[in-house]
Amino acid sequence: MSLNVPSSWQVSALSEHMGARISGVESAELLTMDTSTLEDLLARYQIVAFDDQTFDPQTLTQFASLLGSPAAYPFTEPLPDAPFVCEVRKEPDDDHNFGGAWHTDSSYLPRPPAYTLLQALDVPASGGDTLFANTYRAAESLSPKLREILSQLRVNNTSSLVHSNEGEFSDVGQHSNTKQFDAITTASHPVLRRHPITDQLALFVSTIHSASFEGMTRSESQPMIDYLQSVITAESNQARLAWRPGTLAIWDNRCLQHYALNDYGGHRRVMHRVIVQGEVPQ
Repeated sequence: MSLNVPSSWQVSALSEHMGARISGVESAELLTMDTSTLEDLLARYQIVAFDDQTFDPQTLTQFASLLGSPAAYPFTEPLPDAPFVCEVRKEPDDDHNFGGAWHTDSSYLPRPPAYTLLQALDVPASGGDTLFANTYRAAESLSPKLREILSQLRVNNTSSLVHSNEGEFSDVGQHSNTKQFDAITTASHPVLRRHPITDQLALFVSTIHSASFEGMTRSESQPMIDYLQSVITAESNQARLAWRPGTLAIWDNRCLQHYALNDYGGHRRVMHRVIVQGEVPQ
């Protein structure tokens, strides 16, 4: 897919197969961007990072609304004056970070987020990058027979693996601005989901959110879930984003996983995050 972008934009690739870092874009220009142009950018690159942005929480919400309806994240309190903006903060003495495992955002919801927007406010001089993995390429890499089998399966996703004190991956949720809740959210989705814009198939499972395949036990399901996770996160599928103050990244959860690296102990990192509600996966 080729795109015509303004000549003032400097576009550099995050990897040979996905991701774009774009500089030379004014914040006011983003706010007046046509929705179809923004969707086309994300369909082409999957993850787009605009440098040198100055949105306050309300304006960040306004910009997110170009892509759909901002949604509340159930496991973090939002900012008092911006009900859809969560602060993602790691203080120098915090051991755990937000998003510190490979995942797709909130796949345990009936309508998982289509897009996530994350704006960097305060970042360490080094470390704290985010890795992204291409779930289109992962699906394409499977043998035709395995794709045929997976196309008939659905996977049970649950927040309890991370957001319950007894969850197998509860350490992922143990950071300063995420809370553990008694209410558990579950949703069943296709293992292979079709993207509503690109019409491509993507793998839609993750070790920390996917408990089992429908009609199968966890012990029966887990080896295949773990295998598919390894396929998704193969190094050849990855791209890496290094954050700078003012970087605003948007990514498509329907065709990506991501992993926030926790390699900056003793340093502060503060971000603002908004999710945009998606559709029921098909």
